[in-house]
Amino acid sequence: MIKEKLSISMNQNNLSLKETGRSASMQEKPVPKFLKKVFYILEVMSCAKFYRINFKSQENKYSEYISWSDDGTAIVIKKPTEFAERVLPCYFKHNNNASFVRQLNMYNFKKKKNHQYDHVYAHEMFQRGNM
Repeated sequence: MIKEKLSISMNQNNLSLKETGRSASMQEKPVPKFLKKVFYILEVMSCAKFYRINFKSQENKYSEYISWSDDGTAIVIKKPTEFAERVLPCYFKHNNNASFVRQLNMYNFKKKKNHQYDHVYAHEMFQRGNM
């Protein structure tokens, strides 16, 4: 069995998946909307934090509810109830944290043990700056 790898790139507002591996050709696949939205929520916040930009939009408020882990390899949902009430309805058709986690699981995100937060989810290809 040939093991394929996916690389994800971000060009301005366009995200794409490229399939790489021994099957020679590179094929681009669209990134699912769910992953684009999660990446957008996280990247806007991390840019604001990194560059110390004070955006006058809702996005900079979300860092108290959801953010990247310190090493940028996982999603940390700090306050699940408030995240579901305040952030999810802005980007999704629901405000149900369990549905959000179910979608993460559908894309093979794994729950990580973390001493500070209970809701930490990681995927090897979804990382700060690279998704």
